[in-house]
Amino acid sequence: LDARLAVALDGSGAVARVDVQHLIAGASDVSGSLARRAEGGWRVELRGQSFDATALMSGLDRSADGTETEPPLIIDAALGRLILGPGREARSVKGQLFSDGVHWQAMSIDAALPGTGKASLRFGEAAGDHSFRLVTDDMGALLRLFDVSDNVSGGHLEVTGQVEDNGRRRVFRGTLAGADSRIVRAPIVARLLS
Repeated sequence: LDARLAVALDGSGAVARVDVQHLIAGASDVSGSLARRAEGGWRVELRGQSFDATALMSGLDRSADGTETEPPLIIDAALGRLILGPGREARSVKGQLFSDGVHWQAMSIDAALPGTGKASLRFGEAAGDHSFRLVTDDMGALLRLFDVSDNVSGGHLEVTGQVEDNGRRRVFRGTLAGADSRIVRAPIVARLLS
């Protein structure tokens, strides 16, 4: 662990801001800041060569009971590498995300996938807009990145639709269009059906 940071407290002694000039921890090598927002919640700015989000990704698997609300959160990141797990990383990642504490309300993410592929996600770019669009020119690499499947190679994928929130419940309605992918390392029947 190698860290250089400064912490600012507010009048009540609570953390108001943390400026990270440099942080190396495991595979992460970043700088940035964490600041309390006047509207409530936090704003995170993250820049650097790499960020290991493996622990965050495994935390997504442990779904909460849905009764607790997190503080609102804004994330602004520009990273050379974003590591999501062993052998799973994206490069040249730029993203802006906003959560109201219940749901992610807006996302704009661009990333280079392993190989030559790229992926782009846009969601809720205008206030009140819940349109969703995910596009990649390498579906197989995207599925491997998120540990969904190792059995798809190449392919284009576009997912578009609308997200509707009903309290804590979120519903996605949309379409998925894919082409030019191949099934690999799968039983012969699955390959024949593809």
